[in-house]
Amino acid sequence: GTAKQFQIAGLDVGWHTLLDLEENPKTHRMEVTRQLMPGSYPFKFIVDGTWCASFEYPTYKDGININNMLTVLPADSKDGMVRQRLLSATGDLLPDERVKVGHIIADLSSQDAEPLGPSSSLLASTDESQHLPAVLADASVDELSSEYTEEMQAKMGTSLTYRHEDGINYNFIMPDLIVGSCLQGPEDVDRLAQEAGVTTVFSLQEDCDMEYFGIDIAAIKQRCREVGVQHVRFPVRDFDPLDLRLKLPKAVARLAKAHEAGEGVAYIHCTAGLGRAPATALAYMYWLRDWKLQAAYDKLTGARACSPRIEAIRAATGDLLTDNSPVELTIGLRRRGTAKQFQIAGLDVGWHTLLDLEENPKTHRMEVTRQLMPGSYPFKFIVDGTWCASFEYPTYKDGININNMLTVLPADSKDGMVRQRLLSATGDLLPDERVKVGHIIADLSSQDAEPLGPSSSLLASTDESQHLPAVLADASVDE
Repeated sequence: GTAKQFQIAGLDVGWHTLLDLEENPKTHRMEVTRQLMPGSYPFKFIVDGTWCASFEYPTYKDGININNMLTVLPADSKDGMVRQRLLSATGDLLPDERVKVGHIIADLSSQDAEPLGPSSSLLASTDESQHLPAVLADASVDELSSEYTEEMQAKMGTSLTYRHEDGINYNFIMPDLIVGSCLQGPEDVDRLAQEAGVTTVFSLQEDCDMEYFGIDIAAIKQRCREVGVQHVRFPVRDFDPLDLRLKLPKAVARLAKAHEAGEGVAYIHCTAGLGRAPATALAYMYWLRDWKLQAAYDKLTGARACSPRIEAIRAATGDLLTDNSPVELTIGLRRRGTAKQFQIAGLDVGWHTLLDLEENPKTHRMEVTRQLMPGSYPFKFIVDGTWCASFEYPTYKDGININNMLTVLPADSKDGMVRQRLLSATGDLLPDERVKVGHIIADLSSQDAEPLGPSSSLLASTDESQHLPAVLADASVDE
């Protein structure tokens, strides 16, 4: 067709680096050449910003995504047979291989480790003195990254990964806006200033996030002062869509106060740069940079593989435009069979908190009552330990899972219509709403913020002086 830009991600560079493909003048195919060690490499093509798999290569399903897979075997056929056996689903060590691996690990524990070079071999080689480890020097950081990735995938419902040991990674979303992973030391300040012209670092990490990976924030801030880079902190809780929703307006206001559009470059980061940071950038583009939400989402995710909570941004937009007073709702299901324990997860407590359902003596239904702010809440029932969706409520598919969804509308019918439009997949700001949101964010950037209270309303009130931001109280503490 008429596509102009062809790229590839994955392979040996990971999902956050896009390699350009060049046209082969003989075959007219768009190609890239890489030196790849034997192993299996997932990858995907990006054509004019759209991620797609090619059915010229083997594919596999990763959640709701279809990716390509490339398997590279050693040039030596004997080594190739060994590796192919070990890489198979049923592959295991033979007795002599197990002995060799034991010797290799013992040797590695008594010597400094070097990176695995392209010509290194382990079991395929008969010279055990040449063994080089296929591991990183600092296993503790690798383990922390693995634990963080597991939690991120479980709580965000994503297949994305984060490797802290690889250093910072980032992508330009707009000429003056970057989304990336956390700064790990003062040297990263120099790198960002020199490589990307960064003038403002905007951090969404909490103290516990930095403590987890041993980041010295004082040293980073000191280096920022030395080189003239502005450092701003606005902590948002990791993997918490409700906390993100409540804090987004003030976060965007704080970003706008620190960074004048088109002047300098702002670097927005959380820990991995995959959730909180892209969500903040997306809200900033939507509310203040005249982007339509879906177009901004496509632009951002086309530049960086990430998982911004677009539903949190829709809900936060609704909070700005309508009354967000909580509504009391009862959720339940009919008691069936001999089941004894009925619970629910999701709603306003997240997937990792289980709420017990109690029997209603009149209806004999198992129920729980919650005070929920207007918005959309995924949830699922747990009956005697088994997670299940109820077809008494709307359902949606999340990868291979079927969950329930509860949509809470404001008590005021007019507000309800506005929020319902904004929460829909095609919902967007009307011109007058965009102007009002801009005024609110401007007001927030010049005042201390109070938490979003249950009875707070924003644009639903005609007195804009009464607007209350959905955030923490003391901005100076954040700084």
